[in-house]
Amino acid sequence: MKKNLSYQGYQASVEFDAEDDIFVGRVLGINDVVGFHADDVKTLKQAFAEAVDDYLATCRKLGKTPEKLFSGNLMLRIAPSVHAKASLAAEAEGKSLNQWSEEVLLRATTRFSDNLKARQIVAKTNRGRQAARLLSKTSSFKRQLKR
Repeated sequence: MKKNLSYQGYQASVEFDAEDDIFVGRVLGINDVVGFHADDVKTLKQAFAEAVDDYLATCRKLGKTPEKLFSGNLMLRIAPSVHAKASLAAEAEGKSLNQWSEEVLLRATTRFSDNLKARQIVAKTNRGRQAARLLSKTSSFKRQLKR
């Protein structure tokens, strides 16, 4: 189970640890390790906010600039042939390579997000169907017992 939280521009990934029966989260997009955990969702959200606040306070105390999530600058190392094809595609569309790349990345990430949402809906629907099947089996079992 994964879910992202957001607080003051920071994002966190959350997982459920079945062994310890707790939610465990970590702040994404920064090199510093900022983690938190809690037994329930309400406390998890509070723990995340406290972890971010503590991270920012610790940075101030140390005189360190907190890491920015994303600067908007992306450096890629790609094969020269891919670079050439991307440059030609951008030029053919009358765009700079930066404009073209941003649009391509936006389409890819949107498609990824949409697919993730669709998978989550299917999973919920399947769980609902499983529960309905289980309930109908239980109901038919109860009817058989009454006979």
